[in-house]
Amino acid sequence: MKVEFSLLIALIICIEVSIIMLSIYRENKQVLFSRKFEVKAIKCEICSYVYFISHKSAFYKCPMCLSINKLS
Repeated sequence: MKVEFSLLIALIICIEVSIIMLSIYRENKQVLFSRKFEVKAIKCEICSYVYFISHKSAFYKCPMCLSINKLS
């Protein structure tokens, strides 16, 4: 089977363009749907254990002594 040189070049260019478009799509998808967490360090008022929280609430439960702490 004889393949013309211009057809071969066109096929290679189409494959490269499709790979580039796929990588751009994946990169934009990660940027559009990435989750951003705001992490804060909280020190327990009872046992002085330092723990991290990522959700917003007025009260937090210490994982060490199970006391309820208020975010100041």
